[in-house]
Amino acid sequence: MGLTSFQSMRYLDLDDSIKRRVLIARAIVHDPSIVILENPYIGVDHETKQLISNNLIHYSNRAKAVLLTLSDYDVETFSLGRQYKMTNTTLVELSNKDALPTPFKKIAAKQAEKTLLFNPEEIDYIEAIDGECLLYVNEQSYVSPFTLQALEQQLVPFGFFRTHRSYLVNLQRVREVMQWTRNSYTVVIAKYPDGVPLAKSKLPLLYETLGIACNFTFNCAPFALLCALLTVNLMLVNSSSRKLNVKGMMV
Repeated sequence: MGLTSFQSMRYLDLDDSIKRRVLIARAIVHDPSIVILENPYIGVDHETKQLISNNLIHYSNRAKAVLLTLSDYDVETFSLGRQYKMTNTTLVELSNKDALPTPFKKIAAKQAEKTLLFNPEEIDYIEAIDGECLLYVNEQSYVSPFTLQALEQQLVPFGFFRTHRSYLVNLQRVREVMQWTRNSYTVVIAKYPDGVPLAKSKLPLLYETLGIACNFTFNCAPFALLCALLTVNLMLVNSSSRKLNVKGMMV
C-alpha cells in the first residue's frame, strides 16, 4: 500500500489519503475471505486510489471476495467483476452495454498558434522544467498549459506514475528500471534511451504499482561499481630500486 516511508510516523500525523491506506491495509492483513468497503475512494488523492485498486484486484485474484460501494465516478477507478446499480428499492445488475464507458480525456498542448489535443496513451512522459510542462510524444515535445500536479491528477487513472518531482511517466511505455548510482535510479522509456529520473523514495511504490516484488536493499553497493574494473598501479621501490606494477580487479 505504499506505506514503507511512513512507518515511523504516528497515525494522527498522517494525511487523509495515507490514513485510508492504513485502514485498508489493516482490513486485509489478516487475510479474510471477504472484504466489504464503503466508498474507499472518497477524499483521497489519485495515487492512493490507484494503490487501493491494485491491492484489491490482487486480493480478489486470490479467490477472495471484495464488495465495494462506489460512486459512479469511482466505478471507473475500480472496475472488476459484476457491477450493480442501486435504485430506490433494489439492486440492478448492469450488463456490459449498461456499464459506465471508459472516461473520455484529451490533454491539451500548444504549438505556435494551434492547440493540440492528445490521447493519454499517446503521451510517453511529461517533464516540468523552467516553469513549463513539456509533453513528450513520439520524441517531440509540446508545451502544456497545465501544471505537473494538475496533469498527475488527470492522468493517474490512465496508468501514469510520478517518478520524480519533475517527471510524470506513462507506465505502458516503460521498458526498464535500472540503478544508475548508489542513490539514483532511471526509468528507461521506449524511444528515449537516456531514460527519466526515478526518485529513490518512489522505487518501492513503483514496484508495488507494477505488482513486482522488490527484494533488494538500498544500502548495497551499486551494481555498476561491483562490476567495474579497478586498475591499481603500485610502485614499490626496494633497496635495488625495482618497480613492481600490480593490476587488480575489484569484485
